[in-house]
Amino acid sequence: MASFWSRIRNALTGWDRRRHLLVLLLLFVPVFFGFSLGKMEPTAHPAGDAPQYLNGAYNLLQHNVYSSQSAPSPSMVPEPDAFRPPAYAFFLSLGMRVLPPLWDADASWFHDNKAHALDPAYIWLKYLQVLLLLATALAGAWMVYDITKSPAYAHWCLWLLAFNPVLQRYVERFYSEMFGIFLVTMFAASLYKAMRDRSFPYFCLAGLLFGGVTLTFAQWEYVLPFVALSLPVAALFTRRDRGRILAGFVLLLLGVGLVVGPWHYRNSQLLHRHSLSDRGGKVLLLRAHYNRMDPATYGASFLYWSYGLPKQLLKAFADEQTYQFLDREYPEGARISALQEYGELSETFRDDPAALDGHLRSLAIQRILEHPVRHLLVSIPIGFRNIQDPTFSVFMVLVYGMYAYGMVAALRQRRFDMVCALLAVIPLVSFNALVTHGLPRYSWQITPLVWSGALCGLHAWRRRRSG
Repeated sequence: MASFWSRIRNALTGWDRRRHLLVLLLLFVPVFFGFSLGKMEPTAHPAGDAPQYLNGAYNLLQHNVYSSQSAPSPSMVPEPDAFRPPAYAFFLSLGMRVLPPLWDADASWFHDNKAHALDPAYIWLKYLQVLLLLATALAGAWMVYDITKSPAYAHWCLWLLAFNPVLQRYVERFYSEMFGIFLVTMFAASLYKAMRDRSFPYFCLAGLLFGGVTLTFAQWEYVLPFVALSLPVAALFTRRDRGRILAGFVLLLLGVGLVVGPWHYRNSQLLHRHSLSDRGGKVLLLRAHYNRMDPATYGASFLYWSYGLPKQLLKAFADEQTYQFLDREYPEGARISALQEYGELSETFRDDPAALDGHLRSLAIQRILEHPVRHLLVSIPIGFRNIQDPTFSVFMVLVYGMYAYGMVAALRQRRFDMVCALLAVIPLVSFNALVTHGLPRYSWQITPLVWSGALCGLHAWRRRRSG
């Protein structure tokens, strides 16, 4: 009889907990949509990278050709290119095709975007991105809950991701970040479930999603070896279903190849190059220019690349001449010098973008190898810059530190499902520090993974302290 009443009490307690979670979720949904949609406004004149993605989507829809260039008239078919990875443009094109408000939208902007404004109806594409953010937050919260078994930490993750200023910022822009962040999070969740359940379908899904990530952020092609090899390494240290993990490793690679392979083939056939996009050489050249900073600039760079109060403190410790080399608009700074050199070389290789990109890579690598120690030292402030956030600033160092603690704790507990799912943070940040100029947006792609790992790390740390 006691056992019977014990089961009844446990069932009621479980229902009470689930009801509590349901109430919190019902509170979250209207607040999220009210906040996200209430401040949404149409973009009349897209700037930065947005015109290239919008042009790519429109050209796919109208001409079945991927090109980031605008055509002067609807009847003209633009030349295919590979200036930007294509996945986000495909997503926008799909939205233009299936959303009724866009079927009759004015397309004048796509033919002369300097003279016309973008039709306000295209705000519906931003509404789609709100749904992507919601799915991202829910997936991150699910992973945290499944790892920690703590509803409180899952809710923290849900709210931190859903209202993260960086993610909200890209919901309102026609940039690839929000779409890519969604794919990154879904990949991590799929790989986590695949490793947890040894599930072949989820290994396949994880591979397909990683392929989509690579066609959104081309640098993820260099992250793949580290993430993929984590599976056979995990198989070496686990006793259960080693064969299924190794088979999952193969399925993951096959999934990536099915998505990325056709794009490589398309570029090799149409453009006579094998890279996913054309901008790698330009970025590497800029990174080589940053290696020219002197010791005083090196020391000031940490405060210069911070946000808020830490950056304001820079003026108290250094004069403008110390850090002006880092200024984006300073004529003799790293960025302007690199752009000037790029412009001169572009004239030489005007008709051969592939040769230009290859020459830029070779030139940059040659300069880096002339001073390899300096390059490694400069990677420290570049990496610091890469993990910054406009809202949390230097606090992000603690967030990344807690992420690292969570990964170490997972290794100790042999939680290879968590380690494999969240591992991409490490090679991506390392790649950005070594190969790029470390713009923070290059690592904002992994925001859900970092915060999920940090919350898991905080949970592990508190459990250890409490015994």
